[in-house]
Amino acid sequence: MRQIITWRIMDAFNVILIAGMHRSGTSMLTRLLAEFGGVLPTKLIPPRENDNRLGFWEPVAAVGINKEIMKMIGSHWIDCRRPRTERIGGESLLNLQNQIVQFLKNEYPSGDAPRLVKDPRLSRTFPIWRSALAQAGANMSVVISVRSPQACAQSLVSRNKIIDAYAVMSWLRSYLEIEFSTRGQKRLFVNYDSFFDDNRPAQIKRILQFMGLPADEEITIPETLVSAEDRHHTATNDAPLQKDVTFVYTTLAALSRAEPQANYTTEFDVIRGRLNAAEYYFGEILSDSLAFAPLGNQRFF
Repeated sequence: MRQIITWRIMDAFNVILIAGMHRSGTSMLTRLLAEFGGVLPTKLIPPRENDNRLGFWEPVAAVGINKEIMKMIGSHWIDCRRPRTERIGGESLLNLQNQIVQFLKNEYPSGDAPRLVKDPRLSRTFPIWRSALAQAGANMSVVISVRSPQACAQSLVSRNKIIDAYAVMSWLRSYLEIEFSTRGQKRLFVNYDSFFDDNRPAQIKRILQFMGLPADEEITIPETLVSAEDRHHTATNDAPLQKDVTFVYTTLAALSRAEPQANYTTEFDVIRGRLNAAEYYFGEILSDSLAFAPLGNQRFF
């Protein structure tokens, strides 16, 4: 029996989705958004001392929904293949949309404050969330945390023993997908590394403006929210990246500084097309083998 979903009787609510590559600073960014007035759900994934000691700030329910989506399309959290969310339809899509709306309705306090949903998997599952929030009439915006591919890869190599070449390819896929799927949406690119240099005030001001808050006063950020002690990896210049990865990162970094980038989406689409074409031959091999192969002493980037 077709399930009855009464989305439209809900009061309109504000939602901010926080996306970006794994290890790109999404946790720190979510803490900042909560400090500036965003609200978090009641059930969060607990911190881990040797991983994110200050917390992941990821809703248990949202992560569960995203894992379900990934399983349905035969994918995983660091997949470098195109996430084929368009394959989900019918009752399966309705069920996922209903889970998303019920999570946002039941696990957050009522009111106008934006409900924060952070999960790096959103870079791959965003189209499903977009459809659910559109049906519910929610006011949605997206904040995308950007960090260099080298730094993200180093962190994943250290934590998950993933070959760095694969981690960089996954980085590229992650940002190509979230940039593509959020076009036309209210969105903000934020560079993680800018919180540790002289650009921090400018980034804070952009975040406040994005959230519709006054940005004309100096804001002091507690060091417990932006701590250099938790910044374990930084980009270096001793491992040159292929030109597509470099172009995507430099473009996103420029967008995070609010610098206009003329016609960059055309080149992004070309790069995304090349990645999709390569997947025809190598996608299954990369997904099933390379991601979790022993690291050894081999370095590719």
